[in-house]
Amino acid sequence: MVVEGTPRHLLEELAAGGLNVVLTRRPAELPARLRFQPMAADEAVVLAGVKHPLAGRAQVSIEDLAAWPWLRAPDSVPVREVFDRLFKAGMPALHRVSTSSVSVIFALLRDHETLTLAPASVAGWYVGQGLVARLAWPASLPLEGIGAAYAADAQQEPRVAAFLEALRAIGPQP
Repeated sequence: MVVEGTPRHLLEELAAGGLNVVLTRRPAELPARLRFQPMAADEAVVLAGVKHPLAGRAQVSIEDLAAWPWLRAPDSVPVREVFDRLFKAGMPALHRVSTSSVSVIFALLRDHETLTLAPASVAGWYVGQGLVARLAWPASLPLEGIGAAYAADAQQEPRVAAFLEALRAIGPQP
């Protein structure tokens, strides 16, 4: 079974024994009985609707980005910190909606005006399907990588061990 939720909620479920593995960014605090194993590096990428005027450009500048409205992630979302660093010199116009819902974000980008930052690990599939465009921002926007949190004793369970091994096989180590 696959369960989606906020990292906090999922980690609480994991600690209570309701889940076997949680895919998440490294938690600031991890209960002693839980382990975290990094699985894949990640970065933030700039996204727009496929018909956005900046889509398809060989490179965009900070001035190009600042000229458009932005969908900014809520404070609790790691990509928000990247956004705040990117625009530390001056805030662009902000969309009236702030959300971490992937489906809402990609629906809002269909206006072909709004821009957003998203983890490459999330955006890749949508870009590959032609649903959104990744803009050619030249600088790296590092984001804490993705990993697996699990109960220390669960690693001995064949299903959990097999799942963790499969994750290691498909994702590069950070």
